[in-house]
Amino acid sequence: MVVYFVLGGLLALAAVVAANWYVWRRLFRDTTDGQGWVRRAGAVLIAGAQPPA
Repeated sequence: MVVYFVLGGLLALAAVVAANWYVWRRLFRDTTDGQGWVRRAGAVLIAGAQPPA
């Protein structure tokens, strides 16, 4: 039974990681060409817009 909880947790973690990667790719990598101040400013804006925990 414990194995199912561990596998479920790993599956949930993998889903969150995949979703974060997809969102980062769509918002930053695909919309800016090359690394530069635009991508960094967008990352700061998105990270700074998160509500406190």
